[in-house]
Amino acid sequence: MKRGIDLYGVQLRRSVEQARLFRRNPTRSEELMWSALRGGRLSGLKFRRQHPIGPFIADFYCPQLRLVVEVDGAVHDGQKVRDGIRQRLIEERRIRFLRLSSAEVERDLQGALRKVLITAAGLGSSHPFPASGEGVGG
Repeated sequence: MKRGIDLYGVQLRRSVEQARLFRRNPTRSEELMWSALRGGRLSGLKFRRQHPIGPFIADFYCPQLRLVVEVDGAVHDGQKVRDGIRQRLIEERRIRFLRLSSAEVERDLQGALRKVLITAAGLGSSHPFPASGEGVGG
């Protein structure tokens, strides 16, 4: 691995390495969701699995819609504040979030996928946030 001087470069390499580790060791719910999302299987939407966004790693990311889909297992029950902060920091990058529970994905994958499609339809193919200077009062 190439050594970097700036903090962001080091941070980015660590995020990429962590994402690779997560890809090699998915949870059951992540495996189920990935099998349904990969290769544009869900209405042609392309998702990336364990995608680094700054220092964070999103379970699934659709660059076309700037949408993160997180599948939260039981470990997230004890870190709601931390997850909320992480989500706000990612949303500051103009990326939308959809949270699903791992139990929901495992119990009703089709229902979980419907939620992804409903969210995607709400975002449409256009950018989900107004560009600078656009929108109300812009």
